[in-house]
Amino acid sequence: LLSRRQRQMCIRDSSYRMDDKCIYWGNEEVRSADYDSFVICLTKTFAKDKNKCYAGARSLRNVDAASFHSLNWTYAKDKNHVWTLCGIIKEADASSFQVCDNGMYFNNGLIYPYGYGKDCNFVFYYDYSGKPTIIKTADTETFRSLDDGLYGMDSKSIFYGKKKLNKADINSCLLYTSDAADDLIGV
Repeated sequence: LLSRRQRQMCIRDSSYRMDDKCIYWGNEEVRSADYDSFVICLTKTFAKDKNKCYAGARSLRNVDAASFHSLNWTYAKDKNHVWTLCGIIKEADASSFQVCDNGMYFNNGLIYPYGYGKDCNFVFYYDYSGKPTIIKTADTETFRSLDDGLYGMDSKSIFYGKKKLNKADINSCLLYTSDAADDLIGV
């Protein structure tokens, strides 16, 4: 176990931070968090204490705290549910859910929770604005992320976030940095 001082230092370097009395996510207080047992779950977007689990500053409901863990910057799950910062993904099958990337998008030196995840039924995309989108045309068996928070592909299609790029030719696709790819396809 980390000492209180060590936990303060770890949290100070992340989106969560502590002062002498409170825990914050960004500038928002994490209300009713147990100060002494508060722990960040792998990434800087999810945490838990002895009583509750958190996505950012919000406490989550219907959580099995013993099995709750962060998968990446975008997704967390317990034995029953999958979450983003916006809450439960009702359509996701927790037992088969897996992340497809690190769940991060870098822009102007900042990290945003963006990324793909999938289960046995659907491919999901989350872009830090509202609920995750189900990409109905993506094939769950062959889908993979290009690990930049923006692009993904399956055996027949290329996707930019939640959009299928209809004119993109999967057979002649070259991988570029996301900025070069944006310029190339006019996004």
